[in-house]
Amino acid sequence: MYIDNIHRIYILVSMNLNYTNHSLARIQQRGIPKQAIELIVEFGKSFQSHESKKYIISKKISRKLKQNHKFMKYEKNIRNTCVVLNEANGGTVITVYKINGRLLWN
Repeated sequence: MYIDNIHRIYILVSMNLNYTNHSLARIQQRGIPKQAIELIVEFGKSFQSHESKKYIISKKISRKLKQNHKFMKYEKNIRNTCVVLNEANGGTVITVYKINGRLLWN
């Protein structure tokens, strides 16, 4: 957990997220601004999924972020959105999708 937090802090400080062509297409199709994606990665809860990590903003985190003006601007875009990020090569967004129903972690 400690090493993971250091790695995540490195990504957050740089916040130079790279985007695959697939993720750019999905972002455009789903109308999700890149600023919303950065907020999800910065404040969201992460779970390991194969070789990547999934980031979401839980209801608990959402309640805490209600004071953040930047969060409120993108709240509608952030709600029920999952960001799949490959942290191995400096933080590459693989895809972004809306969550329908329960999110299953593998």
